[in-house]
Amino acid sequence: MLSRRLEELGASNFSESMWADDGVGLEVVVEPWKEKTLCQLKRHFGTNQEIKNDTCVDIQITNVPVSEIDNATEDSPNLCSVSSPETVIKLDNEFEKMQIQQNQYFDGEDSKSLPLQLQSDAHQNGIKLVGSLIKSENPQPAIEKSTISDRAINDLSSDLGPCQQDLHSLMHSSMNELPLTLPLSPPRFLRVNFLPGENSDPEISKMAIIQNGFPYPGAKSPVSQVPIISAKRLTHHNAVKTTLQIDLDIRNCDWSYEPGDTIAVICPNDVTEVSCLLDRLGLKDISNKLCYFDLLPNTQKKNARVPEFLQQSSTISEVLSTCCEIREPPRKVFLRALVDFTENPFEKRRLQELCSKQGSDDFAKFIREPNLSLLDILTAFPSCKPPIDVLLENLPRLQPRAYSAASSPLAMPGCLRFVFNILHFKSGEGRSSDRDGVCTGWLNTITRNLQRQQLEPKGYDELKSDSTITNDLLQLQIFLRTNRFFHLPTDLSIPLVLIGPGTGVSPFIGFLQHRSKMISNATSSTSIGATWLFYGCRNKDLDFLFKEELDTFVSDGVLTKLLVSHSRDSPLSDNCPRYVQDNMMRFGEELVALIYERNAQVYVCGDAKGMSPDVYKTFRGLLVSYRGMDEISAESFMTEMRVQKRYLEDVWV
Repeated sequence: MLSRRLEELGASNFSESMWADDGVGLEVVVEPWKEKTLCQLKRHFGTNQEIKNDTCVDIQITNVPVSEIDNATEDSPNLCSVSSPETVIKLDNEFEKMQIQQNQYFDGEDSKSLPLQLQSDAHQNGIKLVGSLIKSENPQPAIEKSTISDRAINDLSSDLGPCQQDLHSLMHSSMNELPLTLPLSPPRFLRVNFLPGENSDPEISKMAIIQNGFPYPGAKSPVSQVPIISAKRLTHHNAVKTTLQIDLDIRNCDWSYEPGDTIAVICPNDVTEVSCLLDRLGLKDISNKLCYFDLLPNTQKKNARVPEFLQQSSTISEVLSTCCEIREPPRKVFLRALVDFTENPFEKRRLQELCSKQGSDDFAKFIREPNLSLLDILTAFPSCKPPIDVLLENLPRLQPRAYSAASSPLAMPGCLRFVFNILHFKSGEGRSSDRDGVCTGWLNTITRNLQRQQLEPKGYDELKSDSTITNDLLQLQIFLRTNRFFHLPTDLSIPLVLIGPGTGVSPFIGFLQHRSKMISNATSSTSIGATWLFYGCRNKDLDFLFKEELDTFVSDGVLTKLLVSHSRDSPLSDNCPRYVQDNMMRFGEELVALIYERNAQVYVCGDAKGMSPDVYKTFRGLLVSYRGMDEISAESFMTEMRVQKRYLEDVWV
């Protein structure tokens, strides 16, 4: 449906569309498709990044509906294959040429037809092999079945320590007698080599280029190291969320920004979390020894290469701190790799369930939704003892975190401001400890002394007259992210509708600062369009961000309407709606006139799960109510606004 709609709007495919189901392992189809599409995008946009022959093979992916996988027989065609013009490429993490015959169990005498090693492995692990074998030079079982009982798992759970008891729901199985469809164990390819001699010199480590200087996706500028000139808490101490504002000195950067742009902050993983992970892996004693990475000589992985973001001549501690994403929930193929290094048969079975097709619901419920980390998984399964090589093969790259600019270079030259909530997650639901967001927690920690001071040592007012800002301040590594559309129109006569509850208001502070300067520089004959801001917070006395600045914009005529909602204030009255959508409906007729008759541009910033779709739905409903449209016509109008770049969103999950 989506592909058809895009074609109706004039789009055309530059890469073959593929469809996948998490139940059978997204790595089978999605990963090779991503690699192929990325190469095509690089060629199309003429990127200056090197395209290596071994990473841009002209591949062809055969997509198979899930129904065919469910009903496949031994004579079925290959379920998924990737091939170059000359050879068949074996996908890592794939059900390679896998053929499944459901309800046919190789048990008893039938299992003797299997290769001796497979029989041995199956009997040692208490597993029966189910389904047909993969047709390859080294046959392996495609489906496995456990004989572990509910009672055995309950007995194991009763013996768990306090930390593991909290993870009982994660470890408890509801499918003990079911056969499981598992992805193949990914082929090993990486080797970690520790150098003899002393530990790494901390001073030299500080000078190392993070992640080998490998280019970041979506980067519009080079990485710059900038001083933090102030850090201030914007919310009351009794507020539900803690919001921080940080000002950066960007005078020495060789790039400039516009309101609406986002910066990416390069951050490390939490020090305590890395230390606990090293301890759990038994690597504390060698964590600071220099090491380098290369490929296993006889790896079976096609087009194998050392991940380019791993710092060579580094330490395991540095790599886990700055290169690898250890907080993100492990993917199914990662869990499958962990199965092979889990000794306890009950834990082994449960990991098999979580990475199986049949365990997709459990994977979503117990891994993805509570956002369990690698450390959480290893805590829940204490007999799982993977080598560091396997972890580095499967851990994704640690990505920078993006934040919207909350300032204008016209109003605050040489300074860039950004605002964020400190994310906090309590232990429970499988999470083995309390934790803050990777980047927000780190920024909070390193700026704590600045926050404690009533007056920042180097605020923006001092920056304007100080040409010596300094090397003794905290430094961040940042870069500017690509942003093509979320900018102000240059024409001041175009009306604006800005919708941003919570920290979603931050880019609009930059918009209003910029628009204020543009208006002050305009001639008296310049037509100025209306500017409406829909803002929402929980409590007007606890977390109303930028209240004084917004009131000034209203009094100066820069902001035509400031419509504020307070979702937790009590009692609520008609004059103080709960959500931004309520205010939109209160002023629905005028709002529709702005977008329908006066061609206003709409900007939405904030939560992508709840707020953003609700705002879109509210606009659609207002068109039905005040323009007499039916649902289809209202949807077409909103779609056309998006196509014309008159309805723009900057949202996050």
